Amino acid sequence: MKISHCTFLFLLSVFFMGANAHAEHNCARDAFAFASLKGVAHGAAFMTLHNPTKHEWNITKVTSDRAARTELHDHEHNAQGVMRMVHLKQLTIPAGASVSLAPSGKHVMLFDVKTPLVAGESFTVVFSDNNHIVCTVPITVRDR
Repeated sequence: MKISHCTFLFLLSVFFMGANAHAEHNCARDAFAFASLKGVAHGAAFMTLHNPTKHEWNITKVTSDRAARTELHDHEHNAQGVMRMVHLKQLTIPAGASVSLAPSGKHVMLFDVKTPLVAGESFTVVFSDNNHIVCTVPITVRDR
């Protein structure tokens, strides 16, 4: 059976769209961000991320349509008991496991938010593993 070049490319794109859709299915729950404070151009998003696949996720990139820069952060306590935020270069989620992104813990940091986050709105955060999207999450904005 001979397949044309166009047919091959179409079938290949359907395969990858299906694989990507599967990877994103049921990957987060309880995703939210708090409404922006007046004059503050940053925010944070929280959720429980779940890796439903049989492969470990090593999330190295997070992006959002609402912020100029988006990063994974965590909080740590120093020897004096002072808590500070630290940038995470990678977030590993084992196959079948979940990780909580919560206030005072791991979270998605949104820098230079393009417009204030208003309760009732929603936006998207995309998590990538070595430039492959593993999870696209709709975030609902809540009042504080």
